Amino acid sequence: MERLESRVNLLENIVSDQSKELVQYKTKMIVLTQQLGLKFANFTNTRLHAESKSMLPKRQTHGNVAFTAYVSNHMNNIGVGQMIKCDEALTNIGDAYDPFTGYFTAPSTGLYLFSFFTGQEGPYQIYVRLMVNNINQVDGVAEGTINDHNDQGGNVAIIQLNAG
Repeated sequence: MERLESRVNLLENIVSDQSKELVQYKTKMIVLTQQLGLKFANFTNTRLHAESKSMLPKRQTHGNVAFTAYVSNHMNNIGVGQMIKCDEALTNIGDAYDPFTGYFTAPSTGLYLFSFFTGQEGPYQIYVRLMVNNINQVDGVAEGTINDHNDQGGNVAIIQLNAG
């Protein structure tokens, strides 16, 4: 019986040590994720012990940022390099999108997801670019082939941005 109790104590110590090591790895993962600035990562774990939470650095939060904007009027004869400004904001959480200028300003450094779509009528083409500081990130194209045909195109990008 004494040998069995000794064995149980040994196993309990091993499990305790492994639990502590697991908490340390989770803490390191959270710290590395925060250092990388991943806005979409969520490693909240209710099983983390209170003492491990106190080891984490304080994270600055700037609140949520999201916007949905659109062009309110039909645009004709769009020139090469012409900015297409979304002049209406349906949603603008965090006020990072300015519908007067058409510019989004990142409130904090990190990863941001952008999606955009365009449409055209008839046998024409429209190429649209998502620009960051005058540098093209991705393109979207809508290319019609016949009259009386509407076509749509777009793209999605996850982009690392610096604040401001």
